[in-house]
Amino acid sequence: MRIDEALAESKPLAVKFGAAVLNIEYRPPSFTIEEMVAADADKDNPDRLVEMLQSLIQGWDLTRLETVNQENGETFTREVPVDITNPDDVRKYVPNNIIMGIIKAVRADNDPSGE
Repeated sequence: MRIDEALAESKPLAVKFGAAVLNIEYRPPSFTIEEMVAADADKDNPDRLVEMLQSLIQGWDLTRLETVNQENGETFTREVPVDITNPDDVRKYVPNNIIMGIIKAVRADNDPSGE
């Protein structure tokens, strides 16, 4: 097998946060030893974590609530997706516990011992 063949692979994963579940589609090959070490070393660097998430995650069902002001002065709230491809969205809306929860779940999913 060539490395480039494995890089095309993606995998679904359900990440639990209490009663809530975040469904992600991620690329296991992009989570290298170098990425794991960098994630630990840079866990307080939001830009590094955003870059790592963007290389790892192909898609997710993470949403946020947005208040919309209408021309008539009324407001309403709607659910909108958080765009993983937009670094500003990830920095602004995704709390650290979700980022670290994703990293922890991906590590566990890739642990050959199953622990």
